Amino acid sequence: MDLFVTNQVPHPPPRPPPPPRGRGGKQIPLPWGAPPGGRAPGAAGAPFWGGRVGAERFLFTVLLADPAGADPGVLARFFSAEKGIPFIDAQRLARRAWGFLGENLDETSARTLADKAAGAGIKTMVVAETEVPARIDPVSAHGAFFSEGQVDLRVGIPSVPCPLELSRIRLLSVANLRRDSLVTKTTKVDSSIGRKILGIGVMLSTGVPIGLGGSKESKKTVTETEWLLFLDVFAEGKRWRLIPAGFDFSGLGADKGAGGPDNLRRLLILFQRNAPQGLLGRGAREWVAGRPFSVYDEESDLDRESRWLLALEKSHGR
Repeated sequence: MDLFVTNQVPHPPPRPPPPPRGRGGKQIPLPWGAPPGGRAPGAAGAPFWGGRVGAERFLFTVLLADPAGADPGVLARFFSAEKGIPFIDAQRLARRAWGFLGENLDETSARTLADKAAGAGIKTMVVAETEVPARIDPVSAHGAFFSEGQVDLRVGIPSVPCPLELSRIRLLSVANLRRDSLVTKTTKVDSSIGRKILGIGVMLSTGVPIGLGGSKESKKTVTETEWLLFLDVFAEGKRWRLIPAGFDFSGLGADKGAGGPDNLRRLLILFQRNAPQGLLGRGAREWVAGRPFSVYDEESDLDRESRWLLALEKSHGR
């Protein structure tokens, strides 16, 4: 998908009317951070009033403009030079950036950062902070059935269809996350047969009762690892999560395979084929290409990437 690329900062929205005043022109106090007219801070088109009442601040975010991201080496060198940190630290920062070059910036700082990125060969887009979507909580879906122009997702218990127009799909993301947990296991160890026989012999020869050696409990704390594979479907403020375990793949019809992970990949390809306008996250791109992937360390990585890509899609869709 081609995106409009710019290293320019959008003009801030028009200045809002002054705060209301009472008798004698005295300014009426407003709640901390509340803008005039009762608009909530951060609402689309509304300014953010921080600090003292009437202090107007417009915040901006600098994003990578290419949904495929930037070259990791180029991005790391940029962070190293910009922040004055060792290259190895900049590499970690670049890995966790997920499309964000700068956040919560004023107009001058955002413009300066975008210009520096352009000088380093990095294409950026500057958007108002309010244009970057917040994290969307996923809703579990356990079935998907396609028809002309839409898909019926099965949600809830008992299962009910949730119709979704395929043209509304904005993003497809796939992750395979590692989950480590500490588990304490208790095992019982019985005494050996030889020890029991020896104890009986001593007792018969001396008449002194000797314990025959009962079982002993042994506790050991170990780390158990499991992998959570899922497909997230984003559509205009909604997010559905599809997990192979317990999912009804009969909607694939003749394309249905034998294993859950393989069927989930087939479902991803079917979504991509029927909703080509939707962007693909990095994990989804790797999986569609048939390459093994371990892209995200934590779910917060996926959330951050999805917010970036949805902001790009929103800007491009205007």
